[in-house]
Amino acid sequence: MRSWWWVKEKKKHMDLLITVAMILQFQMKGCVGCVETERMGLLQLKSYSSSLPGFGEGEGSNLNSWSDDDGPNSDCCNWEGVKCSDATGGHIVDLSLDSIFDYLELDQTDRGLNISLLHSFPQLKTLVLNNNCFSHLFDPIHGYKSFERLENLESLDLSSNRFNSSVLPFLSAAKSLRILNLGSNRLEGVFPPNGYKSFQTLENLESLDLSRNNFNISVLSFLSAAKSLRILRLARNSLEGVFPPNGYKSFQRLENLEDLDLSGNRFNNSVLPFLSAARSLWFLNLGGNRLEGVFPPNPNGLNNFRELEELYLSDNAIKDFEAGKGLRKTKLKTLDLRYNRLSETARLKGLEHLVELEFLSLSSNQLNNTRSIQVLKDMPKLQELDLSYNEFTDLDSLGYSKLCGLINLRELGFKKQCFDKYA
Repeated sequence: MRSWWWVKEKKKHMDLLITVAMILQFQMKGCVGCVETERMGLLQLKSYSSSLPGFGEGEGSNLNSWSDDDGPNSDCCNWEGVKCSDATGGHIVDLSLDSIFDYLELDQTDRGLNISLLHSFPQLKTLVLNNNCFSHLFDPIHGYKSFERLENLESLDLSSNRFNSSVLPFLSAAKSLRILNLGSNRLEGVFPPNGYKSFQTLENLESLDLSRNNFNISVLSFLSAAKSLRILRLARNSLEGVFPPNGYKSFQRLENLEDLDLSGNRFNNSVLPFLSAARSLWFLNLGGNRLEGVFPPNPNGLNNFRELEELYLSDNAIKDFEAGKGLRKTKLKTLDLRYNRLSETARLKGLEHLVELEFLSLSSNQLNNTRSIQVLKDMPKLQELDLSYNEFTDLDSLGYSKLCGLINLRELGFKKQCFDKYA
């Protein structure tokens, strides 16, 4: 029988061998370096960009580190905005080309992006091109099918440019996309131009940002084809009218939708029945619309929102809030009612039943006595409460003594009150 010390020494030797092997493996991976064809592709991309008006060559330029020499900076995996992966043999997987043009030259310049220059990076997964004021895409060889060559591309950020709807046919070929950001462009009309069929090709798409464009209500006709969507951002598009045009069925097909931002549009109370079909929502932003009167208009109108955790209703014309049976069944943790018309006659009915609520903002309303907020004392998990910019005149009207019962409260805001009694 071998003695215990022999076994212990053998274990030490094995641990040492494993450690040495890991170090050698790490060193070998670290030596993979940049793929030469991709280094040349980056330099070609830089050359093209520098030929466009407004290319930034100052000290802050993203592309200053892209150098065509054999010096210590020759490894393109160390260049700014470039990320390589040893798992793919040193191929480029992330490329960030945000803000490569000078602001002074951006406004009126027609600036196009030749997508074929990106074909040098076959393993590319993430491409960021935001804040460059590109106006169009083109590929003199492959045309609309250009993105098919980037078959690993999962995330594409084209936000804060000047793209119009001419960019959309190119995107239908990006079949591997999971995340697409087209926010802050000049898109308008129907998305996508070819109707449902174009959108069906993006069967992996999970996150779509179309905020801050010029779409009208017709943009929503594509929803029934977007079955994989989890996140949809349509903020600040001046959307109004019946939502969605195809009725409840369009939203029922979005069974995976979890995050919906409709803020900064022109929806009124008629939007709510349609939203109830999106049963998986945990985040809903309806701020900056035209909701008015009692919210929700029907106490049972939000019965299907069992997963809802965050609800933003700021900057509307809501006078009364009633947490009916629907909201009481949710997991609501955040409720934002800032900039509404809650006043001394306001009812905040049922708030005490939102037992999971952690953040509540009632600021910038017209509340002025404890009657309207006395239900707050029965909210056991409340951590942040903002009552700022209302019309309370003293701590008694604020119900301050009752709020002391909120044992988990960490932040209490009541800026800009008129506490004349204590002046």
